[in-house]
Amino acid sequence: MTVFNPATHRGLFATSGTEAERLWWPDLVSAVLANLGLYDVVVSNAAPTDLTKLWFDPDDGNAAPGVLKYYDGTTWRVMSPTRHAQYLDGWLPPSSWSLANRTTFSYTGADQDYTVPAGAKWMRMKLWGANAGNDAAGGNNMGGFVELIASTEEIAALAPGSALKIVVGQYGGQLGVQLGTPGIRTQAGTYGFGGGCAYNDLDGFGYSSFSGGGLAGVFSGSGAVAASDSARAIAVAGGAGGGAGSSSPSYSGGGGGGSVTSGGQGTMTGLTSTAPAANRAEGGGGGGYTGGGNRGVAGRTSGGFGGANFIMSGGIWSPNLGGTDTTASSGVPIAAGTRPNTGDSDYVVTNNGIAQLYWA
Repeated sequence: MTVFNPATHRGLFATSGTEAERLWWPDLVSAVLANLGLYDVVVSNAAPTDLTKLWFDPDDGNAAPGVLKYYDGTTWRVMSPTRHAQYLDGWLPPSSWSLANRTTFSYTGADQDYTVPAGAKWMRMKLWGANAGNDAAGGNNMGGFVELIASTEEIAALAPGSALKIVVGQYGGQLGVQLGTPGIRTQAGTYGFGGGCAYNDLDGFGYSSFSGGGLAGVFSGSGAVAASDSARAIAVAGGAGGGAGSSSPSYSGGGGGGSVTSGGQGTMTGLTSTAPAANRAEGGGGGGYTGGGNRGVAGRTSGGFGGANFIMSGGIWSPNLGGTDTTASSGVPIAAGTRPNTGDSDYVVTNNGIAQLYWA
């Protein structure tokens, strides 16, 4: 067993006593945590498969054994010494969240207001970015999903009484086929910073394209949220990129919100197509922490990329899941993408964005 350094291991760990006493301390802590059942703590030398739980790692030969860890959406991270001490003082997120303290935000086309309630010690946010259509065959690209559980004591923007703005993005709908009217047609972007789409039909094949889906996000402050306000973001789920199609046939699926290929624009607004080349349709980029661009696929059709997800640092548990990118060969209709975390009890069936906020 590795010997602890009491100068660096605080909180849950012994900081005094003989070396022999410090050696058996992690075993004692393991037993205490397991018996208390604190926030479903898993005591194991191996990382838990359930990423929603906290992990007490007694000693697996790592550089920092005997520590409490949490999953940040990418990797298991060790709790800071300050947090260790706070855990001993009862600094724990609730193991269950009351529906009486839940506020559901649906798409309205305008920013919505939320004030962190007096007495709130924790906030929980679940966000789904808006979907977008992907081709003339009727499929959809899917927005991303993020979840953040955060202490109102650690994140100043979430202190009780603080004003928040909630953005719930709009579905990226279709700019439909209009035969007999050659030239460029455009469609505006969606609420939630989804980019607009366009096509340029000169050969009469019958083109269509889709705007990008809007993001779902929680932002600090009471002012209206602008495309350049990413610095105010607390959590953002990216909207899906819009697809494009033609009856030639040719299809190009858009990108899923929050996927590995999402984001890239200079603001939260997805790229808007306004003047595609002759006989070409282009989908809009999804809104996100950085908006999605366009795939740049050669040929008749090119879909947009989804917008990027974002979670500010300081959260206890922060899943960060992307929607599925969709592609297709020419002439092959595109199947629907996969929307993440639809089995969650707070999920609402809709193509628009969703925001669920809890406090405790």
